[in-house]
Amino acid sequence: MTRKPTHQSRHAQRGAALAISLILLLVMTLLGVSAMRGTTLEEKMAGNTRNRSIAFQAAEAALREAETTLTGYDAAFISANFGDGVGNGLYDSNHDADPHDNTLWQGTRSVAANAVPGTAALPRYYIKEIGFVPGTGGSIGLSQGVPQGSGGITVFEITAQGTGGDTDAQVVLRTRYGLSL
Repeated sequence: MTRKPTHQSRHAQRGAALAISLILLLVMTLLGVSAMRGTTLEEKMAGNTRNRSIAFQAAEAALREAETTLTGYDAAFISANFGDGVGNGLYDSNHDADPHDNTLWQGTRSVAANAVPGTAALPRYYIKEIGFVPGTGGSIGLSQGVPQGSGGITVFEITAQGTGGDTDAQVVLRTRYGLSL
């Protein structure tokens, strides 16, 4: 009497478990690679945001330094030094400096501010004299802060550039500043 085998022979197996496990391994690999790409992108975005923030802080520090410098000027210094537009970072109202022109931020056309930690370059600024607002009824509302007896306010435009941790991040800020001289 012949016996029937109770299990299937090796030749009858089709390898379904191997195929299914390889497909699952492929899906898990694709999910892992996708997650790593997302993480890498988020890390780059965070680094760029930090870099831009450092550049913004450097430009802000240069603005404040320029305001402090202006406060130290007297009328004689301003009349003697504004208007040349060459070499000292001080310009009169007729000078139109383009803050996006990189040559403006090199050499003596702008003033180097104090170093800000973590920046790739010193922040820089230049000051432009806009004009004079008389002490009575200025059209832009600056005369409200003019002390009694003074002639008015001389208005300046300060433009500053800050650089982040590398030279890829640069921020240009501009403000107006009034002095009673």
